[in-house]
Parts: sequence; structure tokens; C-alpha cells
Amino acid sequence: MLDIDDRFARFAEGLEVISLLLYSDIRWSTPAVFIASIMRSFWPRPQRRGGPPILIGETAKSVLCHWSARLADEWNAVYVTTAEFARLNVRLDEWLQAEGREKGEVKRSLMTGFVFGRDQAEINRKVAERTKNKRNAAQLRDHGVIVGTGQTFANSLPS
Repeated sequence: MLDIDDRFARFAEGLEVISLLLYSDIRWSTPAVFIASIMRSFWPRPQRRGGPPILIGETAKSVLCHWSARLADEWNAVYVTTAEFARLNVRLDEWLQAEGREKGEVKRSLMTGFVFGRDQAEINRKVAERTKNKRNAAQLRDHGVIVGTGQTFANSLPS
């Protein structure tokens, strides 16, 4: 099994190769480490103008922001708090500027979970069921899960 650095290196190389296959009109080669280094081209071209969009999802708290800024059409944060999502958006904006791209070129989305209840008793019961009594509501919130009543949800949405 690869360590985290090698996994990200493999991911980055694969992303680079996929981008070249989808967007390059010429045959190319790359000094790849994980993928055989040969001349490559991709024909026929994808029917969608500009190729299919590239979405990068991350749970690593900004490790992938620079790859999203370089090659993605959409960046998706996974199970982070709304405060962390806001911080990562600023970080992505910095990377986009460094790559010479506009802020609006990369869509942003957040994948999270929620536990909804009409009152605290229902919330506590659902949290216990969801976590098999291993976590409480505060611990879920620390992992980006929105927990609470309808008003809690309304107050938790990023502006």
C-alpha cells in the first residue's frame, strides 16, 4: 500500500495525463513515474466541447487545492465545517491567481451530511443511531456534519 505522499503523486500524475488526453490535440509524451511513458493521444475527441468537466473532491483540507486550481472545473470539499469550507475557498482563490485563472473558473461545492430533528431528544436519538453511540452531536459537527433543527440548518448554510 502506498503512503499518502505516493498516493497524491500518483493522483497528480493521473490527473495530468487525463487532462492531456482530453484537451491536447497533439501527440505528447510525459516522463511518468506510475504510468508507462509513451507517446499518447486520444481519438476520437470527446463530443462535449472542451471535454468532460474535471471535478476534484477532497477531504485532505487543502492538499488538493492547487491541483483544483490548475486543472479542475469544479472543486468539492468533503465533510468539512462551513468555516473550513470558507478558509479553503480563500486558499483555492490564491492558487487560482497563481495559476493565472479567474476565481469563477472553478465551481465550488460542499458534500456533507446532516442529522435533522424536530427537537433535541430526536436529534440525540438520531445521532446515537447514526454513530452506534460512538459520537455525539458536537463530534459530528467537528467533522462537518450539520446537526440540529430546521433553524440550525438555516443558520449553518454558507452565505
